Amino acid sequence: KNEFEDIDKIELKVMDVENEKLIDIDRIVTIKKVKNTLETFFDRRHFKEDIITEVYCENNGMQTSGRKCDGKSYCNENIIGYLVSKGFAISPQDVFLLKCTRYNIRGFYLRSDNFIEKLPLFATKLYPQKNWYEKDIYFTTADGGYVYTKDKDFLKACFIFTCLLSRNHCLSFNGSDERFYKNELCFDNNTLASEYLQNYQLYR
Repeated sequence: KNEFEDIDKIELKVMDVENEKLIDIDRIVTIKKVKNTLETFFDRRHFKEDIITEVYCENNGMQTSGRKCDGKSYCNENIIGYLVSKGFAISPQDVFLLKCTRYNIRGFYLRSDNFIEKLPLFATKLYPQKNWYEKDIYFTTADGGYVYTKDKDFLKACFIFTCLLSRNHCLSFNGSDERFYKNELCFDNNTLASEYLQNYQLYR
């Protein structure tokens, strides 16, 4: 009977099953209607200094070899990574952070002038959740707009989390185009991330 009703949200009671017995967790979760995917936040800019290259990355961050790749791959001094995070029902298996273009594209370039504001798109589904009803239950969307960029502590947390996370596959390597692709999203000496880290107060 609700087929044609305009419902913005529903509330569901959380139940679990243990040893074939139904358990009331005494928790209500609110499921809201969603409209916009994270693609709203993708950086679509192109720069005249962007150079086309034949270098693409696998999901593990290494350069592809012998694979047919889609789309164009670019390099530029202001490109520090390539981020893939698409769809409504995003899971950790749908999120990738690489040094250069993914073999089947589907993402966008992280640029040195705004990467801090884009890293939450990577971290959003990778933070471990303790309870099953908190994991993959809520869709990750852009419905809140750019409000998240006003929370400087949140941006800092996502930045540090990303640079320390093993799922960050932004690796340094020597490309087949004879360029050195340097991982700037780690806290090694002389990286962009280590430089930015100096600007943050880590303790209260």
